[in-house]
Amino acid sequence: MTEKEKMQAGEWFSPNDEELVRDRARARHLTHRLNVALKDKDATYLATLRELCPRVEAMIRAPFHCDYGYNISIGKGSYVNFNCVFLDLGPIRLGQRCLIGPGVQLLTAVHPMNAAERATGKEKGAGIEIGDDCWLGGGVIVCPGVKIGCRCVIGAGSVVTHDIPDDSVAAGTRYPHRNRRINPLLPKIFRGNRATASSTTRCPSIKNCFRGFIYSYFFVTLHVGKIRRRLPARNRRHTANSGAAEYDKDR
Repeated sequence: MTEKEKMQAGEWFSPNDEELVRDRARARHLTHRLNVALKDKDATYLATLRELCPRVEAMIRAPFHCDYGYNISIGKGSYVNFNCVFLDLGPIRLGQRCLIGPGVQLLTAVHPMNAAERATGKEKGAGIEIGDDCWLGGGVIVCPGVKIGCRCVIGAGSVVTHDIPDDSVAAGTRYPHRNRRINPLLPKIFRGNRATASSTTRCPSIKNCFRGFIYSYFFVTLHVGKIRRRLPARNRRHTANSGAAEYDKDR
């Protein structure tokens, strides 16, 4: 089995193999033409893009960077905005009608966790799969081996380290594995927009603040009332100003 066959099979391989070095040099030459010499949507641009990525049936805006190109597959109606990086050591498959924002990184490269093994230079690819009708916001990073289901929305700047099920909205870098399923039967007002914001940058609305104040007021009132009812009447003394219960421990 050649090193290229090992790479395509998802096994450890040596990137210094002559055939793979030639393939990467070819990809660099073609991406340079796309990024520097040609114009978007020009016939020559589209022909060069098909030469770089034969299984791409979508538009990719320059600048665009990839390792090999032939491991990338994109369905019809999809759109990849500028400055995206696809490290396609493993297969990268995008479905139809996907929107990929600027600066998105799809990274399939995996290196050994052991430092001694990592020094040998061997690596492997863990494929990334994105279903139909997905939208990835700008700056999203998808890690090796991740599968994103159909009709998903990934918030800008998110780091996706776990699989995302169908019809999900996921965002954030602190808890990228937490997501929220979209229920199409619920009215829009009940869905809210909390899942579309990062957990570290979410700003509560006035309505949510007022709701939280009401809940806190009733919670405190209920528990204070329970405590007062459990105490003997002779140990309770009320002040006229505050109406709060004070407990005379000296009696």
